[in-house]
Amino acid sequence: MITLDENNVYLDNSKIGRLIKDGTVFFTHKSYERHLYRLLNSFGLNEDAFIILKFDKFVVKVDEKYLGISSQKIKELMSKYNCIVRHKTERQIMIPLILMDLKADNIEIKEGKSIEQFNEMIEDPRGLYQNWKARKK
Repeated sequence: MITLDENNVYLDNSKIGRLIKDGTVFFTHKSYERHLYRLLNSFGLNEDAFIILKFDKFVVKVDEKYLGISSQKIKELMSKYNCIVRHKTERQIMIPLILMDLKADNIEIKEGKSIEQFNEMIEDPRGLYQNWKARKK
C-alpha cells in the first residue's frame, strides 16, 4: 500500500522515494548492484506509485548521476510492451535504462532513446535488450 508522509512516499513501511518540485517529480535513489533487473537491463518503478501519484517525471539518482524519464514515455512503453514484473507482493514497471535521460552536475550527458529506437534495439540477439522482444505486445 502506497502512503505519503509530507513528500515522502512509502510502500508499506519502507520509504521508496519522495515527491519533489510540487509533486511533479518522483525521486528515488538506486544502485546498479542492488536494484538493476539485469534480465531486462531496467530499473523498477512501483506500479501503484505510478498510478496513484500521477507525477510527470521519474528520476533515479545512481551514484552522482541522475536518470530521468517522463511519465508519458513510460505510458508509451507500457502500451507496446509487457513491463510488469512481480517482486514478492509488489508489481513493478520495468524501465529500460537506455530510455532514460542521463545527467550529471545539471548537465545533460545523454538523451534517452525513443520507443521507436528501442524497438529496433531489441532485435539484436546479442544486445542488452534482447529479452524485451518476448514482452512486445
